[in-house]
Amino acid sequence: MRESRQLRDDVRNIEKFMAIPILKEFEVDSVRELIRISKIREYAAGEQIIREGEKDPWMYILYHGQVRIVKENKVVAVLRRCGDLFGEMGALGGMGRTASVFADDDSACLTVDAAKFEEFTGKDKMAFGFLLYRLLAEVLSDRLQQTTGRLTRAGDEILRLKARIRELSPDPG
Repeated sequence: MRESRQLRDDVRNIEKFMAIPILKEFEVDSVRELIRISKIREYAAGEQIIREGEKDPWMYILYHGQVRIVKENKVVAVLRRCGDLFGEMGALGGMGRTASVFADDDSACLTVDAAKFEEFTGKDKMAFGFLLYRLLAEVLSDRLQQTTGRLTRAGDEILRLKARIRELSPDPG
């Protein structure tokens, strides 16, 4: 992994990050604050980004590349869109990571130190917190919809398999 030093909040960086889809709703001052608590991390294909069970304060916004989220050696998601968010559950909840994440391609992420959110004060804290939690609500809502769809399809498949088993089972009577 290669990591930038503290990012400068110059106009070029602000414009670059405001182009990331999930950051478009943020005001310039909020993006400036986000940049202040962020770094860019670059990962080589195959490199591990997050290790399941470990604790750290970082959230990740995919800038380019593709990452694979793995839980108990099973791929649960593949993220490839600029602006895809991952690592937020462990970073904000203060718990161990619930999954591992690997770079499938050479990838870059804007990494945000969630522990630094506590440094904000007054209106900045309220405004930034509102935007951040709105962003998280959108991400989690999308994931919940995807999970509900998978669960519905799995339930349908179980019913189909049960019916097939009844068809193939010898009649006891």
